[in-house]
Order: sequence, then structure tokens, then C-alpha cells
Amino acid sequence: MKRIGTPLAVLAAVACMMAGAPSATAAASTSTMIDIASYQTGISVPATGVDIAIVKISQGNYYTNPDHARAIGQAQITGMGVGGYDFADTSVDATVEADYYLARIMRYKGTGFLPVLDWEPSNPCDVTWARTWLDRVYSRFGVAPWIYMNMSTEASCS
Repeated sequence: MKRIGTPLAVLAAVACMMAGAPSATAAASTSTMIDIASYQTGISVPATGVDIAIVKISQGNYYTNPDHARAIGQAQITGMGVGGYDFADTSVDATVEADYYLARIMRYKGTGFLPVLDWEPSNPCDVTWARTWLDRVYSRFGVAPWIYMNMSTEASCS
């Protein structure tokens, strides 16, 4: 479990506010966020004590986190800001991967759910793949996705 505090949590809170997440507005300056990965199956999301939960949904066009719906449901019931991420696999066509991810998140459309791309490829500065994925998700889901990456990635590609 990664607990992420300020300033990344503030960025996440702002992203959730833009997506219409119910609790992000009140907590934007003091928000905490958790990244819930597949290996944390069964985690009690409310017990984490965070304001925003970002849950792994998929990877490539071959993996779906079997616990994502339960974790997202817990976050939604407790009023947390909530989103879900696709862990990018750049060996898969970006449109194919985006469609795989979208098939798993469309039921959350209109709920304040924030789509997220977890961007950790071997060549993160080649952003053509990411741009294709982001555009596809935005065009189908109607919410601009957030890109989740290490600060060192952003710094090295600026």
C-alpha cells in the first residue's frame, strides 16, 4: 500500500475535483491518497483513513484486478474520491489497451470516478503511446484521465 501525501495528494484531489468526486472539494488542501494494487486484495478501504482511493483496474489487454469492484465500491460508499488505473504496457497497442480498460470502468461513468494511467514504461519520454491512450479514454469516458508517474519521470522528460 502506498500512502501518498502532499503535494501529490493535492494534485490527485484537484484531479478528482475536476472529475466531480464528492469529497475532494472539501479536502483539497489536506487530502491523502492511497494506491491500491492487486496484491492488496481484501484491504478495508475505509480503514486506510485516506480521502482518495486509486485502485488498479487493469494492465495491458490481459489482466484485470479481481478485487477492483469491491475496493471501488467501499470507497464510493464511504464518500471518498475514487479512481482506477491501468498500468501501461507499451508492448500492447494503446487503443486496444484503452478499450480493455474502458470495458471495465464504463459502469462508473457519471459517478465522479477518475480514470488514471499509471505510466512507468522503460522509455517514459516517448509519450505517443500515452497520448493515444489518454485521448481514447477521454473520448469514450468523458473525463480527462490523470497520469500517475514518478516525479523523476516528469523531471527527466521536461
